[in-house]
Amino acid sequence: MDAVAAAGKQAYPLPFYVNNWLVEGGEVRAGNWPSGGPTVHVLDIWKAAAAHIDVLAPDIYYPKFFDVAVQYTRPDNPLFVPETNSVPYFAANALLTFAYFNGFGFSPFGIDSFVENGTVTPAAAEFEDLYRVLRPLLPLIARYQYTGKLHPLLQGIAQGEDWAYAVRLSNQLAASVEFTGKYDPEKERGRGLIIELGPDDFVVAGARFKVNFRELEGPPRDAKFLTLEEGTFEGERWVPSRRLNGDELHVELPEQSKILRARLRP
Repeated sequence: MDAVAAAGKQAYPLPFYVNNWLVEGGEVRAGNWPSGGPTVHVLDIWKAAAAHIDVLAPDIYYPKFFDVAVQYTRPDNPLFVPETNSVPYFAANALLTFAYFNGFGFSPFGIDSFVENGTVTPAAAEFEDLYRVLRPLLPLIARYQYTGKLHPLLQGIAQGEDWAYAVRLSNQLAASVEFTGKYDPEKERGRGLIIELGPDDFVVAGARFKVNFRELEGPPRDAKFLTLEEGTFEGERWVPSRRLNGDELHVELPEQSKILRARLRP
């Protein structure tokens, strides 16, 4: 494999990766599954013996996406997921890939079959909805990777967050997240992202959850909004489409994804 990569780089100096069939849980004997790849117990061997291959990339079809991603995220191996399950539940794992693991690629298997006669199939609607809201955020995500300013929000990642949890934003502020739908691993789930643009300036994007910004000092209370807007980004420039006021002055994202920008009173 290293010889093939070395020869390829002589022709085209491009990054090379190897995608990997994970260890099969029920098979104990090598050869009963495609066992020659960079499985987790031989990652160091591959890194030493195949220096011309830049990324060892896991195909993650298992529900325990987080556990596998941890194993393949190393200083010498950024996370790239070249194959993953194409059922709706797995779409939200793109947020973990980019915002938690600082990865650079996420691809559901068979994405070419997601469109029939020019229309997105019902089975692929969750991926279309998430990708639509992620696309304008990619420049911001790339800018804030490795800074601790990206916070993925996922309903049910085997840590008990089936309906609510909190994200610590600073010593003075936390985001209290509550998912608005019942957790069902067979269906879509609440998922989103908080990006810290500043101490009192946040982008909140996604679907099926709501957020309260809670002050952590002084009497128990929610932080007050300076402005709350719907909109999108063009590059890193915010383009507002609607300012929320009155009864709509709260961060609640419906079934269809959208992007909000919340500026809080300092």
